[in-house]
Parts: sequence; C-alpha cells; structure tokens
Amino acid sequence: MSIPTSDLVRSYLQDIGRIPLLTGSQEIAYARQVQQMMVIEQRRQVISQELNRQPTNLELAADTKKT
Repeated sequence: MSIPTSDLVRSYLQDIGRIPLLTGSQEIAYARQVQQMMVIEQRRQVISQELNRQPTNLELAADTKKT
C-alpha cells in the first residue's frame, strides 16, 4: 500500500513546524562561532605541520591568543 506524496509532504511540514526557528541574533551568534572555529581549525592544521604532530589544546589556545 503506497501513501500519496502530498500526505508525506504535509506530514513533513507539520513535523518541522514543531521546531522553533532561530532568532536573527541567534543566527548571528552561531555564525560567529562557526567562523571562529574555522579559524581555529586552520591554525590547528598550520601548527600540526610545523610541529609534525597534533598540537595540544594548550598549545592551540596559546597560539590562538597570539593571532
């Protein structure tokens, strides 16, 4: 027995409608956090190449504070 596509779409829209959306300020805050994490990950890769190993969290934190 197959379920009509329109019923599946209606069900999906009802499901996602139960989840509250982000506010504008929340979107901005999360976007900034993502940007910061991208910078940290880039620095981690550079430091890894310089040290020939993964940096410790302490080394990464110290480096991040310098930049």
